[in-house]
Amino acid sequence: MLNFYIEPEQIKLNKLSVGYTDGEYESNDDNFMNMFYKENHKLDNLRKKDTFIIAGRKGTGKTVLALYYQKEEKQKNELLYSAYTKLKDLSLLELIENSEPITDRKERYNFIIFYLYREIAQVILSEKKSYKSFKKKYGFFNGINLYCRYLKAFKKMKKTHEVRYNCDPFKLIGRSVTATNGTKAEFNTELGKAGSEYTEQVSEDYQNKKYYEVIEHYKNSIFDILKYCEIIFIIDDFDDYFNMSQDETIRMMIDFIEVLKDFNLKINQNNNENISKCIILIRDDILDIINSYDGNIEKVIFDSKITLNWNEKRGRKTLKKMICNKILNSSDEIKTFGYKTIEDIDRAFFPQKKKGKDQFWDNMTSLTFGRPRDVISLMKIMISQNPQQTKFNFEMLTNAKIEYSKHLLAELKNEMNFYRDPKEIDEIFIFFRTN
Repeated sequence: MLNFYIEPEQIKLNKLSVGYTDGEYESNDDNFMNMFYKENHKLDNLRKKDTFIIAGRKGTGKTVLALYYQKEEKQKNELLYSAYTKLKDLSLLELIENSEPITDRKERYNFIIFYLYREIAQVILSEKKSYKSFKKKYGFFNGINLYCRYLKAFKKMKKTHEVRYNCDPFKLIGRSVTATNGTKAEFNTELGKAGSEYTEQVSEDYQNKKYYEVIEHYKNSIFDILKYCEIIFIIDDFDDYFNMSQDETIRMMIDFIEVLKDFNLKINQNNNENISKCIILIRDDILDIINSYDGNIEKVIFDSKITLNWNEKRGRKTLKKMICNKILNSSDEIKTFGYKTIEDIDRAFFPQKKKGKDQFWDNMTSLTFGRPRDVISLMKIMISQNPQQTKFNFEMLTNAKIEYSKHLLAELKNEMNFYRDPKEIDEIFIFFRTN
């Protein structure tokens, strides 16, 4: 039986959705799980127990990969805790707990441990698991037994956490306790004594323990609960932590990676099936700098990271499929026009190869440095400039360069913030424009 290819109905470019430049925003799209292209080895590598660092330049899709992995695992396991957070929350906690920035490296190391355990405790306390979920995973009798143990550990953690971080707008700085002990007696003529009464006052002052005094409590409570449940905890914007000098920031990052490595080792030490892990997202150029500061950190990073780079030949092909997959699965409407596969989208909307070379996508990848975020930005510009067209072409690409260059300049300035003061960066670009 012969199969004939039927050309789908052409639709205008302004009807296409090519995804979002913000990975966190894209993850909230109803079609996110379908828009994500998973036919490559990156997701498989992230599932490995020893992988907890996702590296790559800004815009290469670190956030999208981590959030897809989180959502996928959450769908499969009702007893999985999961959360996505940003490291800038560390600054606020530092002020709450210490009133001022910590400068001593040893103390900062302990504060990182406290930050990690405290954040994970908050994730756990935000969602008490049900017996129904335990029964589904462990069966009736085993489920009851494990649920009771889990509930005991949960209540213990909750009690301590709520006492330490209550919602009262007034801060407790002291408490007085008055104890009264009195005796009364009638006047005794024989003894010639009157009855007596006395009052004893006892004043007690209470204050919260220091953060380093509760680390062990959080640690024990978390590990008790994670005997029965699992967690995926993602920390993003790891390279945007700028409340210290660069040297201090780098050393803080080294310590942070070590803390996460230790946590991930401990949590999975006695359970080969446990998927629990803390994941960090970080730029690969920052990792290169970290390696020059500490001779031992390279072996940790090498064994624990996956790098997102779509700029080489194989990566360019994958990048193209990623974008076509987004278009195909961005809405049900696309499929009603007859588009069923990634290849259908490629044939319908993009210039085809000539002499074995994919010149259009090679040009796109070169302009955008192989970063999905920039590809999406460039395509959105082309769509906005040519909304009534039905196919992308080289002329559109040329005309979009001027507007795209403004976006690229902003991205470059953002990346340079780690190395230079913002005022110095502006002066550099002013110099280039005037010379």
